[in-house]
Amino acid sequence: MTIDDSTFMPITCVITAAAEVGAEVVIAPDLAHFGTGYAAMTVACALLVPTGLIGRRPPQR
Repeated sequence: MTIDDSTFMPITCVITAAAEVGAEVVIAPDLAHFGTGYAAMTVACALLVPTGLIGRRPPQR
């Protein structure tokens, strides 16, 4: 799944889509694209932005 600067997709839709397809990584143009939702994104899969890879983390219980 690739998200570019012309993609409009609320973070919940991105996370759901990534989880449903079993994505390993989501590539985005900037961390700001996710706002504070990037932390939730990394529960579904890793996040690759120009500054580097933010690895997947286990959900908190």
